[in-house]
Amino acid sequence: MENVYRRVLNSGTVVKNDFIRKLAEVYIDNYMFSRLEKLGVDLSSRFGVLSRRGMDSIVDEMKEQNVPWNETVANIIMLAYLKMKDFTHLRIFLSQLLTQGVEPDIITVGIVFDANRIGYDGSRTLDTWRENGFLHKAVEMNTDPLVLTTFGKGHFLRNCEAAYSSLDPEVRENKTWTYHHLIDLVFKHTECSLSMKD
Repeated sequence: MENVYRRVLNSGTVVKNDFIRKLAEVYIDNYMFSRLEKLGVDLSSRFGVLSRRGMDSIVDEMKEQNVPWNETVANIIMLAYLKMKDFTHLRIFLSQLLTQGVEPDIITVGIVFDANRIGYDGSRTLDTWRENGFLHKAVEMNTDPLVLTTFGKGHFLRNCEAAYSSLDPEVRENKTWTYHHLIDLVFKHTECSLSMKD
């Protein structure tokens, strides 16, 4: 199946959706996630899957079919906008999360902080989360882990892991981690790491 796909891709012929879906299912069923990521990269570079117009058509189709939002779907779309540095659509999506009944999770928080690193101003989003008490809720990951396998862990999530693993096991286990605590920990750890390099 892969050989056929490579031949079709190299010939410049448009690959049919059913074929892409079947190939992706084979990769998922056999835990071949690195190949799934490569498939996505190939398709996005050849056929413009990861484009503003492509994302707009996905969002429009979801609306037409009344597909309910959830953390996984919302974070996939926002990660795509982040990769494209499309801050306008990212801001719109972030502002609609709560009205669509989607509670942000650690992946959503990571998206905001990773976007901030490359020029996005997420202060309005953080203010909204602070006002509605979200930042004082316990940290959760409600996004399908396959999303991280496909898009990779962003800068913020990698810093979370590094900061968390630097703590004593007793501190890790005996604390209820809220988003506020975790964000503080990441910034303190990052500042400490920078000062150790100086």
